[in-house]
Amino acid sequence: MEISHVLYVLYVNIAIASNLPVFLFLCIIY
Repeated sequence: MEISHVLYVLYVNIAIASNLPVFLFLCIIY
């Protein structure tokens, strides 16, 4: 159960890290 929780947190961190540059890029465009 703990391993699943760690993988979930890691997945969320990767999703945020991959979406953050896109968000910043859109902010720069606008």
